[in-house]
Amino acid sequence: MSEFRGKQSTHLGDAVMLKIGDFSKVSLVSVKALRYYDELGLLKPARVDAFTGYRYYSASQLPRLNRILVLKDLGLSLQQIAYRTRSGECCGSNRSNCTSNSKRDRLDWSG
Repeated sequence: MSEFRGKQSTHLGDAVMLKIGDFSKVSLVSVKALRYYDELGLLKPARVDAFTGYRYYSASQLPRLNRILVLKDLGLSLQQIAYRTRSGECCGSNRSNCTSNSKRDRLDWSG
């Protein structure tokens, strides 16, 4: 994974694990926001070191983070996004359903 060269990482099986700061740089999302997303249950780290407490993320988590950012840009609050992801509305085969529902909900709220 050439985009991760020079970043401090560890491996978990075949996956490259990035420390929160490096994942933040790759994703262009602040460390503070990533910690908040973890607190809300939106994006949990792939691994947390039991001794140091360091959070590690994998490249496979970038699509989920991108979905969160798109929904946020569509006007959903983080709480609404968390609800939708927990209920399965924004996961798997229902991804397109989530986006169309988001647009409809935004129109409903604006009126």
